[in-house]
Parts: sequence; C-alpha cells; structure tokens
Amino acid sequence: MSPFSIYSILVDKTKDSSKKEQLSFLIRFVDINFNIFEKALGCSHMKKSDATSLAQEIVKPIQENNLDINKCIAQCYDGASVMSGVYSGVQQKISEIVPHAVYIHCYAHRLNLCLVDCIQTVPLIVDFFDTIQNLYKYLMNSQTRYELFIEAQKNKNV
Repeated sequence: MSPFSIYSILVDKTKDSSKKEQLSFLIRFVDINFNIFEKALGCSHMKKSDATSLAQEIVKPIQENNLDINKCIAQCYDGASVMSGVYSGVQQKISEIVPHAVYIHCYAHRLNLCLVDCIQTVPLIVDFFDTIQNLYKYLMNSQTRYELFIEAQKNKNV
C-alpha cells in the first residue's frame, strides 16, 4: 500500500544530449500532514512519440510501483497536441483508463510561453535568441558539424 491515498502524474519529454527522446515521469502527492511532495519515478527512452505509445509508457511506472491507477486524480503535461489533445492525445488516452483524472496544463510551460511572448517586444533579445537558434540549427542539422563541435569542446576541455 502506498503512503498516500491520491496522487497526480506529471510527465514531460525532451531530447537528451545524445538526441534521444526521453520521457520523465513524476508523481505529486500530499501526506497525512498535508505536506506536498513530488517523487520522480523514472525516465524512459521513447522510440515512438505518438499518444498511444506515450500513454502506454505512462502507465508502466504506475504499475511497476504498485500504485492504484484509480487513485490518480490529475494528469499534468505541456500543451503539445500529442499530450493535451482532447480527442486523441495522451490526456484522452489516460482519461479512458481513469475518467476522473483531470488534465492540467503545466504551469511551468505556461510561464515559459508567457515569458517568450513578453520578450518578443524587445528587439535585442529577439536578435540574440534568433542567433542562438540559427547557430544550434547549423550545428545540429549536420552530423559532421555536430561531431566537429563535440571534438572542439573536448579539445578545449569544455
């Protein structure tokens, strides 16, 4: 039996340094003294990032940790359609299993969207991030350039 009666799941995905898509999985719960906790339950390498594959991967740590999926009351993801889609996104797939687990758009992602929107009015910042983005695209869109970049970092002990 778990030390808590209800919990919410928080899931995000990102590429790691080797450019592999990783799914991170956390739960948030309240103990009997009403202290709020978050616990990371792991990361998974995702070969497919469609809603069905992601939902199946989300259920795994719940089962592996002997958590009652019916005690999941909320699911928190970013606003990407594969995650938040009402008709075929992850939130809908999880809602088929646990209908009472409401979807909540992650506030960290909302804050990021607000900041991005705010800085769009400052030309110097827009130019800076455009330059960084173009540099990233230049280096990462060619395996040869990427390998040379990594080699240069190693030579400089960076």
